[in-house]
Amino acid sequence: MSKKSKGENEEKSVRLKDMTERSLKNFNKTEAQGWIINTAIKIEELVDSILLRFFNPDNRQIFMDYALNSSIMHYGGKIKILKAIGIDNKTFSNLQYIGSIRNAFAHTNISHKMTINIKKPASESTTSVSDIMSVMNGQGIIKSKDPYEFLKEFLALYQQVEPVLNEKIKELDSKK
Repeated sequence: MSKKSKGENEEKSVRLKDMTERSLKNFNKTEAQGWIINTAIKIEELVDSILLRFFNPDNRQIFMDYALNSSIMHYGGKIKILKAIGIDNKTFSNLQYIGSIRNAFAHTNISHKMTINIKKPASESTTSVSDIMSVMNGQGIIKSKDPYEFLKEFLALYQQVEPVLNEKIKELDSKK
């Protein structure tokens, strides 16, 4: 196994706030899945912070360890509570879609699709290879999605919801 140069390692370790569509293109399959899941965890941590501040329990650690434990309170339940305490509809919808994309990357393999169009003369034949993910939508229909397009959508959603969630945290902190 060859060692990566320092420049290659630095390119792969782009900070979340500096992430661009171009840097997403450099991910391999495993990095894409890891980035989505890790970023979704960061979003859920922001959601947890809002819920912790809103409810302000006497025993914060018990509340975090048990009430907000993702084994007990799933992501969808947490964002429904956010909606009830005043997160706007757009942010709520974006958070739902973030969860859907996260689930697609966590539970679906990225596979390759090859298309060969044979024409006469043979010089006009074409071959194309693309990455795809087969994802079920809310109506139970399986759709093929381009993982790179999914990554771009996820990044855009993150860039929209992260400031809103941080603003809600500041708002709740100011009420203390």
